[in-house]
Formats: sequence, structure tokens, C-alpha cells
Amino acid sequence: MAQTVEYFEDNIYFTEGPFVVCNPMGNGWRIEVEQKNYHTSVLPDASIMELLRITGKYVVRGFDRMPTADAADWLNSLVNFGQIVLDGNCWVVVDESPVS
Repeated sequence: MAQTVEYFEDNIYFTEGPFVVCNPMGNGWRIEVEQKNYHTSVLPDASIMELLRITGKYVVRGFDRMPTADAADWLNSLVNFGQIVLDGNCWVVVDESPVS
């Protein structure tokens, strides 16, 4: 299950992978990602957002946590498959044919 972090939480220990879910100020769930050498999670790179869009897994910020958590879990699995990698301090898509 995707890790939940607080909005602007400092010094996060990422336990499930680099992708997490948060609910900024109660305005709906969204995916954020670890950024190396930064103290909070950040919004994902455009290549990640495009991957979510073309695969139909993009979730507009919603009040149901599960679709967003499922998408974060899927992104974390792509990290394990090597299709999303750390490029400098940012996680990016390297393979345009995503694992389902």
C-alpha cells in the first residue's frame, strides 16, 4: 500500500518506494515523489505525469485515496522494473512501453 505523507512533511523516510500520496490541506489526494537532497516530497516529473495519462492511471486530485494509492503503487513497481530511474535528483521514465 502506498505510503501516506503529510503535506510539507520534513525528512521523510520512504518505506514503499519513491512515490507517495498526500492530501494537501484536505483538498484531495495526489501523488508526490522523493527528490534526492530535498527535505520534502515534490510533484512528479512531466514524464511520470504523461505516463500516468497515456496508461489511463492518471487521477485528478480526488477525495478517494485508493485510486491515487494504486497509481503510486504501480509507479513504485516500475521503479523495481527499471522503467523509472533516478536521473540526478529527479525520478524519470526511461522506457516508453510501461508494464501493465
